Amino acid sequence: MSNHNDAKEIPPRAGRTEPFPRGKLMFLSPRPLPTGLPPVDHVHAIGEVNDAYLEFGTGVPSAFSWQATLGIPFGVFIMVAFIAPLIAAGLTLLQGYGATQAVAVLVDLFDTAGGSLLLVDLEDYF
Repeated sequence: MSNHNDAKEIPPRAGRTEPFPRGKLMFLSPRPLPTGLPPVDHVHAIGEVNDAYLEFGTGVPSAFSWQATLGIPFGVFIMVAFIAPLIAAGLTLLQGYGATQAVAVLVDLFDTAGGSLLLVDLEDYF
């Protein structure tokens, strides 16, 4: 909260915002009512609580975060190893170089991108 008027500090209310030089402070809710029970965070959503701040959202990763962590690198690998060589071979055909040159481009890019990912030697067929 601001330091300009320490004598008459306004108690925080939910929804109140207070600007400061690098951002804006927003009060999410008033202090909780005492119940006599210990606080429980079943979903591990709260990282750290002290008198100054509450760090929210640093708990156990959700299912989506694991899917993104594993799926994005795998998807990039699939695109680099399989889709990019196919696009390059198709563009070679569109430029009029013929099937032999397109297969050579495809094989070279497969060897470069995936380390000899072809199980069948395509040059035998053309």
